[in-house]
Amino acid sequence: TNIMKYLKIQNNGVLDIRLVALMGGTTKANDKYKIGQFGTGLKYTLAFLIRNNVDFKIFSGEKEIQITTEKEVIQNTEFEIICIEGHRTSITTSMGTQWSPWMIISELWCTALDEGGNEREVSYDNDLTGTKDKTTFYIQMLPDIQTVIDNWDSYFIHSKEPMWENDEYAIYPNKEEGTLKLYKNGVMIYGNPNEKSLFLYDIKGADINELREFRGSASMDIFYALTSPNTEVVAYFLNNITEDHYEGTQLDYEWFRSFSSVWKETIGEKRIAKTGDSSYWSERGETI
Repeated sequence: TNIMKYLKIQNNGVLDIRLVALMGGTTKANDKYKIGQFGTGLKYTLAFLIRNNVDFKIFSGEKEIQITTEKEVIQNTEFEIICIEGHRTSITTSMGTQWSPWMIISELWCTALDEGGNEREVSYDNDLTGTKDKTTFYIQMLPDIQTVIDNWDSYFIHSKEPMWENDEYAIYPNKEEGTLKLYKNGVMIYGNPNEKSLFLYDIKGADINELREFRGSASMDIFYALTSPNTEVVAYFLNNITEDHYEGTQLDYEWFRSFSSVWKETIGEKRIAKTGDSSYWSERGETI
């Protein structure tokens, strides 16, 4: 027989099943630095997995949480209602239809990060067990899930060291000269495959929607991140910026915030000109 592969994600603490069954049930709503602010992510995850016939298991400690469905017809429409430990919830399998496999993995991983003790590995169906004082998720390793695993370091940058960071922003080198990506606490929230970017940017208090997508202004946050970095970032910027980069031509430098003295000190006596318009920087010399 074929042994099925699963992605295992585990974190500290046992899942309070009441929060799963409660719409809007979250303890993180007032913390803009957390990813899971909406109390809907786990519900959408369950709905997505059941709707798409993806096999999964959830363990709260060593106990497996029993998740089943009941069908009910209301006004000639059939609903599949999710039941947890035999109790009906208000969650149906038609919820979260815009979610994708990447969002499911992101949801579970963000929860694990928020709770601490986060780890992930590949498991097999003959070894799906829970662990005392931990919450464990197993999700069948379908091709879409495998793709996320294969590109993990693009979706999550927790293993990378920033060139610079403060309480609001972190800047990472985009060494592969990759595309423009924004992150929130290490989790990708925005990507533009058509724009090449000199850096990767982490916006720690970014405004996101329920799909964990960025709702702010990319140009403003990138500009703000670049105004007060360290010498290393400034030197890298000056030595590598080209017309091909978003920061070189597409970034709006008109946002109201002065560049820090680090720029002036790093530039020294050299003059710099924005590509294609030498008057651009000379007119604004006092802000650099």
